[in-house]
Amino acid sequence: MSAESKELLAHIVSLLEALTKDVADLKVGQTTMATRIDRLEAGQAKLEEGQARLEAGQAKLEAGLAKLEAGHVDLKTGQAVLSARLDEQRSILAAMVPTRLAAIPASAA
Repeated sequence: MSAESKELLAHIVSLLEALTKDVADLKVGQTTMATRIDRLEAGQAKLEEGQARLEAGQAKLEAGLAKLEAGHVDLKTGQAVLSARLDEQRSILAAMVPTRLAAIPASAA
């Protein structure tokens, strides 16, 4: 084998070794990227789960708010009814007082 062939063969071997190292580095990088993708997908799943819980919580809050508003309307209605009844009782008492006073004999006063 000539010196030139040996040099060429040594150069080919060094290129193959470099290529093998580059392929190994690429495989490591590919594994790292796959791990990162798995983590991102897991994180996305957690975010979607959290978003679903937030939406469910928001629906519960909105339902609670609707109940609260309905209760508030009921209270205002009850307050109006009570106020009307009190006004009626006041007017009845106001009408009765002069009648009762007039019924008291003058000698008792």
